[in-house]
Amino acid sequence: MELRLVDAPSDDVTEIVVTITRVTAHGSGGGWMTLAEKTATIDLLKLQGGSFAQLGVVKMPAGRLTQIRLYVKEDGPNYVTTPDGVHHPLTVPSGPQSGIKIKAGFEWPDCAVGQVTVDFDSKRSIFVHPKGAGAGDEWLLRPVVRLKSVTAVGNGCGPDAGAGDPPGGTLVGGQDAAAPMTPAATGDIPILPPPAGDPCANVTCDGNQFCNNGHCAPVIE
Repeated sequence: MELRLVDAPSDDVTEIVVTITRVTAHGSGGGWMTLAEKTATIDLLKLQGGSFAQLGVVKMPAGRLTQIRLYVKEDGPNYVTTPDGVHHPLTVPSGPQSGIKIKAGFEWPDCAVGQVTVDFDSKRSIFVHPKGAGAGDEWLLRPVVRLKSVTAVGNGCGPDAGAGDPPGGTLVGGQDAAAPMTPAATGDIPILPPPAGDPCANVTCDGNQFCNNGHCAPVIE
C-alpha cells in the first residue's frame, strides 16, 4: 500500500512548509504499522494540480484500516510564507507527540496493490493569533485532513503480480519489493505527477466520503 498526500489551493499564504519524521497506520489485521520513518520537509502548497507527495510504501495484512498518523518534527523547519515574502514560524499542536490524525475506515483487500490518498485543506487549517503589542502573530496549523481516495488492485499474489503497481513500491508475489524513495535535491519527499489511469483522478466525493476505485463510498467508523 502506498500513501499519498495532496492539497487544496489557498490564496492566504504562498508556502506551508512542514517537516514529517514518521508515518504510521492502524489496521485491524496488524495493529500499528510504520509506513515511513524518515525526516522529510514538504511544501504542502506544491501538492496541487494533480501532484502528490509519496509518504510511504508498506506491506500490510488485509483488513480494515482505521487511522493514519503523520508525526511532525518539533524544531522543523515548519513555517508559512505570506504574500509579502515573510516567513512565519508554524506551530503544529500535538504534531510531534501524537501526530496529525487522519480517520480512515475502509477495508484493504487481500493480495492487493494500490494507493491511499489523503487531502490536506490548507484554507481551513491555518490560524493566526495576535500575541500582543509588538509581539507579532502566532501561526498555528490545526490540520483539516480527509481521506480522498483508495485504489486497490488485487494482483499482488497471482501470476500477474506487479501489473499496474504504484510508482515507488510494489508487492510482487507476496514479497516486499518496494524501491526506496528518491529524495529531491532539497531533501523533500518527491512530488510526483498523478498516476496514469487512476480511476479516482476525476472523481469528487462530498462530505464524509472518499473515492474507492472510481466510486464514492462513506468512511466507516
